[in-house]
Amino acid sequence: MVKFFFIPMLFLILSSGLQAQNNTTIKDSYESYFELPRESVFLHLNKSTYIVGEELWFSAYAYDRKNGVPFTQTTNLQVSLYNDQGIPIEDQLVMMVNGYAKGNIRIDSTYTSGDYFIKASTNWMKNFTEDDTFVQKIQVINGNAKVRQLAETNYDLQLLPEGGHLVEGLESIIGVKLIDSEGRGVVFNKGSLVNDRGSTVMDFKGNVFGMASFPIRPQSDSYNVSIKLGDNSIVTAPLPPVSEKGIILRVVNNYGENDILIALATNKKTLKDVRNKKFRLLVHKDGEIATTRSLDFDNAQKETLLSINRKLLFPGVNTVTLFDEENQPIAERLFFNHAGLKDMQPEVYLSQKIKDSLEIGIKVPSEFANNGSLSISVLPLATRAYNQKINILSEFLLKPYISGYIENPAYYFRGFGPRRNFDLDLLLLAQGWSRYEWKDIFNKAPKANFVYENGLILKGRFNNIDIDKYPQFVMEDSRYHNSRVVLLEAPDFSIPNLLVEKGEKIGIKLVKSNGELKSPGLYARILTSSWSGNLSNSQLINTSDIKAPELPKEDYKLENKTIVLEEVNIVGEKRKFSNIIGQEEIVVDQQVVNMFPRVTDLIRMKGYNIVQGLGAVGIRNRRTLGGAPPVIYLDGTRILAEGSPSSSSSPQGQSSGFGAANKTPGTPVASTFQNSGGFSFLYELYTAEIERIEINPRPDVTEGVNGAGGVIRIWTRRTPLKGNSNDVNNRSFIDTTNGFVVAKKFYTPKYIYANPLFELTGAIHWEPQLAVDSRGKAIFNIADTGIQNISFYIEGMSEDGNLISTIKTINLAEKSNP
Repeated sequence: MVKFFFIPMLFLILSSGLQAQNNTTIKDSYESYFELPRESVFLHLNKSTYIVGEELWFSAYAYDRKNGVPFTQTTNLQVSLYNDQGIPIEDQLVMMVNGYAKGNIRIDSTYTSGDYFIKASTNWMKNFTEDDTFVQKIQVINGNAKVRQLAETNYDLQLLPEGGHLVEGLESIIGVKLIDSEGRGVVFNKGSLVNDRGSTVMDFKGNVFGMASFPIRPQSDSYNVSIKLGDNSIVTAPLPPVSEKGIILRVVNNYGENDILIALATNKKTLKDVRNKKFRLLVHKDGEIATTRSLDFDNAQKETLLSINRKLLFPGVNTVTLFDEENQPIAERLFFNHAGLKDMQPEVYLSQKIKDSLEIGIKVPSEFANNGSLSISVLPLATRAYNQKINILSEFLLKPYISGYIENPAYYFRGFGPRRNFDLDLLLLAQGWSRYEWKDIFNKAPKANFVYENGLILKGRFNNIDIDKYPQFVMEDSRYHNSRVVLLEAPDFSIPNLLVEKGEKIGIKLVKSNGELKSPGLYARILTSSWSGNLSNSQLINTSDIKAPELPKEDYKLENKTIVLEEVNIVGEKRKFSNIIGQEEIVVDQQVVNMFPRVTDLIRMKGYNIVQGLGAVGIRNRRTLGGAPPVIYLDGTRILAEGSPSSSSSPQGQSSGFGAANKTPGTPVASTFQNSGGFSFLYELYTAEIERIEINPRPDVTEGVNGAGGVIRIWTRRTPLKGNSNDVNNRSFIDTTNGFVVAKKFYTPKYIYANPLFELTGAIHWEPQLAVDSRGKAIFNIADTGIQNISFYIEGMSEDGNLISTIKTINLAEKSNP
């Protein structure tokens, strides 16, 4: 709604369209500076305080700030743990998929009690002057909790005029911030503004973070601010100098539900200097301009008031900047716009009890349904181990725009309301330094010197190779890749964008023109981007602190406080060949590997005819009329036969084998194999690479007409056994010591739930990536610990960028099911 203000102020109608006059340099420079996409990363940790022997569980979220959606361009996320000096002690490479990831870090006995830092970053972030890495402090207890030594307290009283400066005779707002030597706000009940004659002009009171504000219409006098602390000591600081001339900028963010007000004013002494000069006001965010206006102070108008509908602004932090006719910024103010942001509050309830576990239900708002992922930490209500001062909202909507340390940023997003909104505006007033400096915007537009990383690079060199004789090599299947044929033009080779696990072995074989295989001599390694080294001083200083939990003086060692499981040795009897034949499921050990080097040898032994050649494998059941091919599952995924009608839509994980590597899925290799089902991935699958195999040659009605040839289920192992020397010598292995670290499935240490320490420090459950259905519902099971009151710390992000951050508590004695 447009509002008009006449005397004594001139109202200016703001347009969302850009005006070209005197604005080309500003607009072009600003858009260029933010042309490259910028990502924020947030790690949701299951706790903030850990006992040695526990796992640190985390979920990662990547966010495209400009578009307000998950950041999907990057796969490689570097997660590192540092000691309290900022020295790295553990590095992990974690795989991001569509902006989400999960992982864990073992807190073992090498960790001493104290503070640590966890950091997450990407290679792409290195392109920017501003540091967008995620850094969060945690605490570890090994034995007794470490008591933090209190340093001598020094106080810093900061005073910031709104817009940047004071002008004689013009009413301005002063932001007040009182902090201690560790950057924490100091609560005070009384502050006073005192003039140079010693008279108190006004009193004011601080909030929970030691911040306050007061209005002043300064004259030529000098002023001091005096604050009285609880111990009756006094902290004072002078008000910034008052200029005789200038223009002030004010933002009234609590003017109304639909509009904000921007006020510009100057005094009589300044009018003659600014008459006939053009000024420009911009409201902007992330390289986009919400509105701009050309201003002047002609006709003796000393004040200008602008009303802007919130819907014309960006959700979150907006920046107002006033430029003079030389395109120099002369005043700036940050403010937060809640319009367009949804306070999404899920419902959490006990669905039912199932033996020793509890089924928990969650229902999210409709905007989050069917395309959202949640991470949930379940802890006792009385926990003192979760003291996070950040959340997904503060990391994505606040941190990227404000400079310096922010105390407890999550506070401003624990539900929207007048009190918190006022405190947030006070933060942006009292600490209103934008992270983006105009000197950089005008002169240092980022360049894409560092690329998006989507996997690793395999680089190598074959030794003494005759390329005419061996013109290609085969890289065997891995968890995330089908086997592939690589043509050689030189002894050196490079394969980009590989997704390989840490510790995984990559098999390499040279191939003659006639298909003969040879084990190559080669040197190869997996390349990753270099780790960033130690944490910088700014990262150590500006990381949100966590409050040290007040815990009883106990010996916090899990082995002293938990049920210790006995070590069990399972000794298997030596199996004879006749026993293996009679088994439907065969667990592979070294004896099986020695007797049956290839998986096809086991399948043949169980009643199938195997036809092999040119990298392809055909299978027929000898017990069926016409020799029907079997249905084959690999690690739970159905592998469709090459040449079958539906094989063009084969699921992820199907291997093509080098004989079919240059063919599209579904292309018949040869009629011999087409009629018997082409399973080329079996051509070079060795028994040493599988954990077990289940072979049932009898028809399986659960597979429909496809089950006539029986069902074969194969489960691979991460680390191969020692293979048969007669068959394995035709390939070489590359160890991937620096691949992706795969997250473990959540487990809880064997806590003694009745021990009071469990309620203070223990973890009940961790759900890293919980998907909700089209109704916005999801269920998951947690252990029944006997504790009645539990808390759910929930963070989440949907595919369209909706964010959730909340804490819910339920009483398990009260069953509710919406």
